[in-house]
Amino acid sequence: MVIVGGAVNAGEGQNSISLPSRPKITLLSPEANNPPDANAQMLMRQNQWKKEDFEAINTLRKKEMGDDSTKLLILAADLNAKLAKLGKNPVPKNLLREAEVIELLAHDVHAKMILTIGGN
Repeated sequence: MVIVGGAVNAGEGQNSISLPSRPKITLLSPEANNPPDANAQMLMRQNQWKKEDFEAINTLRKKEMGDDSTKLLILAADLNAKLAKLGKNPVPKNLLREAEVIELLAHDVHAKMILTIGGN
């Protein structure tokens, strides 16, 4: 037992030899961990505000499109009913004007559908 104990103690002595320390290697440069400067923070805030503005404008545009589409359906159905009552009689000027208003509203809805505002 003494021999075994001595071998264990001898082994512990070998482990106590210190190895030369290796330099710490990091994957990131020290600059990567620095917080952004005031200019970068300002740009990030401006981009966030632009994004929020874009989302608000887009939501408003979608609501307006829905409202205009509903108006368009009501006006078109009303004009169609009036034209059906006329039969083969000539179309009066006030109905032609209603058709022009419907056409303008349809163009507005179409323009709002393809409208894009820079969200970047």
